Amino acid sequence: MDKQTEILKDLTSQRSMSSEEKGSDDFKSQVLHGGQRAKQSGNYLYIIVTVVFILALIGAGYFLYQNFLKADDSAIQPAIVSVEESQLSPTETVTPTPEVELDRADLTVQILNGSGTPGVASTAQEYLEGLGYENIDTGNADSYDYEETVIAIKTEKEDYLNLISQDLADKYTVAEETESLDDDSDFDVIITLGDK
Repeated sequence: MDKQTEILKDLTSQRSMSSEEKGSDDFKSQVLHGGQRAKQSGNYLYIIVTVVFILALIGAGYFLYQNFLKADDSAIQPAIVSVEESQLSPTETVTPTPEVELDRADLTVQILNGSGTPGVASTAQEYLEGLGYENIDTGNADSYDYEETVIAIKTEKEDYLNLISQDLADKYTVAEETESLDDDSDFDVIITLGDK
């Protein structure tokens, strides 16, 4: 019986070992499968976080794009309005008249002494020649009671009136009113010098 008892013990011990091994196999299986489950749930979490992040980027991009379009629309709007306003109310375009170059040498000038002071006509002649007038004659006026310098000019040469007035205004007091010369006059301009 001893042998039988030992065999029974051996068998029971093998059974208990196999049930322990079986239990440890169950444990190993749970550990292994649980780890895989942990890995799988970690993978799911990683995928979910990535998807949420991508959706957030897309949403932010869409928001910025919409704001950019609104900013562009507001910048374009005033330009459209100003174009429409200019079409509704046309403005007159002013074309500058070309300035005619006046040459002082083109005029025939007579300087008359209307103050009675000797030599004033010759002094005025020298002054005007220094400015570019070339055809100048001098003489005495019919009277010596002129207080201001008077300019008489032909109608066809009136473009020169401002130029002559400015040239004389530096040294003489020029009367505001001018006189007209006949078209058959020998001179384009007659300047009668006054006391001032």
